[in-house]
Amino acid sequence: NRDEVRNILLEEYPEIKNNQSLKKAINLYSRCANETGKSYCLGRMVEAHYYGLGAEKNKIQAYAWAKITAERTVKTRSVYKTLQFAATLDEQMQKQTTSSERAEVENIYQNLLKKLPHNI
Repeated sequence: NRDEVRNILLEEYPEIKNNQSLKKAINLYSRCANETGKSYCLGRMVEAHYYGLGAEKNKIQAYAWAKITAERTVKTRSVYKTLQFAATLDEQMQKQTTSSERAEVENIYQNLLKKLPHNI
């Protein structure tokens, strides 16, 4: 159901952790993000890295994905909880990271910019 998808984060469903279907889904979101740059797929990559769901748990990676997701999402409040999460995480990263962590985020972010499509 489309309304349900809008209102969930992957972390909110503990039964999907360590599930093979989750890994397949994250692979599809990754492919979607890299091939289309769709903000919803970018947002799911934020979740995957932040919570370690179907991807390596890595907050620096998550922050980089959050930064690009926040930039590519319409500035009005999104109906998708995953995009709201990305925007919140981007704001948090600006306030709660060290300068060396922000440099790491920027490096990953720049690499993402090089490989993600510009037309979204």
